[in-house]
Amino acid sequence: MNYIVMDLEWNQAISQKYVKTKPVYLSGEIIEIGAVKVDEEFNIIDSYKQYVKPNFYKKMHWSVLKLTKITENDLKDGMEFYRAIENFKSWCGEKPLFITWGPDDVPMFKNNLRMYDWDFSFLNSYCDAQQIFDKQIAHENRQISLSAAMEMLGEEELEAHDALHDALNTVAVCKHLDMAAGMAEYKPPFVIDDLPRIESADFTFLTIDDMKKSKKLKKSVCPHCGRPVEITEWISVGKDKKISAPVCRSGHKLFMRLKARKIQDEKITVSLQVYDMTDDLKNYFDEKREKYMVKLEKYLATRGKCTEEQATENN
Repeated sequence: MNYIVMDLEWNQAISQKYVKTKPVYLSGEIIEIGAVKVDEEFNIIDSYKQYVKPNFYKKMHWSVLKLTKITENDLKDGMEFYRAIENFKSWCGEKPLFITWGPDDVPMFKNNLRMYDWDFSFLNSYCDAQQIFDKQIAHENRQISLSAAMEMLGEEELEAHDALHDALNTVAVCKHLDMAAGMAEYKPPFVIDDLPRIESADFTFLTIDDMKKSKKLKKSVCPHCGRPVEITEWISVGKDKKISAPVCRSGHKLFMRLKARKIQDEKITVSLQVYDMTDDLKNYFDEKREKYMVKLEKYLATRGKCTEEQATENN
C-alpha cells in the first residue's frame, strides 16, 4: 500500500448565480494538487505538484486569489483535468491510502469527479490526520488548523495554502504522531453522497414561504413501483438540509434528502435526492432524528404554546 499525503486547492464561482448545480452542486473546482509519497515511518519518497486548468470557474475568486496567490496566468499553463487526474493516479501507484489534513479534500475531489461521471473508488481509502492529531496531542475535540498544529509542535512551517507545502507540513506533523495506531482506529465519516441515488430532482421557488407550502416536498412517487409516497416528516440537519425516511404504499423503504440553496434574485433552488434505505442510512436517520427531537422538546419547553410546526421552522 502507498501512503499519499495529499492537499488540494480549489477555486469557487465569483458569485452564487454562476455556481454549477448539475450533475452535482460544485462548490469548488480543483486548481492545484499537491502530494507527498511516504513510507510507513513517514519518510519522504517522492513529491507531486500540479496546477489544473479549470473548466467551470475560470475567473479567480478574490478570496481564493488572496489565500493561494494562484493567478489565472498560472492556470493557463495548468494540465487539463482529465490528464491531471490520470497523471496523478499513475503517480500514486497501486492501492493508495490518502492522508489529508481535515475532512474536506477527499469529498471535494470526489465531487469534482462526479461532474464528469468518473469513477472515484481509488479515493475510498483515506484518513484525516487532523482528527488523529486532536485525539493524540491537542485533546480539544475540535478541528485544529495545520498552522496551529505546526506551532504547537515547534515545527517550522512552509508557506501555507500552497498544495505541496501543505502536504509537506502535514508530513511534518504526522512524524510526531503514532500514525499506525491512529489509522487503525480511524473510522471515515459516513458520506451520503458516496451512495448511489435512485432518483433526483430540482425545484425552484420564489420565496421560503413558497418552498414550505409546496406539495411537491410533501408528496412523491416511488421510483420502484410508481405508487404514492407520503412524506410525514422532514428532520432538519443543518440550516439548508432536511432528511426523511418514508415508505411507499408497496412497502419500499426510502431515504430522502433535501438540499436548499439561494440562487440569483433571491430565488431558492431545492435538490431532492432519493436513495434506497440501507442499514447505514437507517442508523444515520435515527441518530439525527433523536438529536432533532431533543432539540425540539427543549425549544417547545421554552416557547410554551407555540406549535410544533413553528418550532420546526425555527430549528
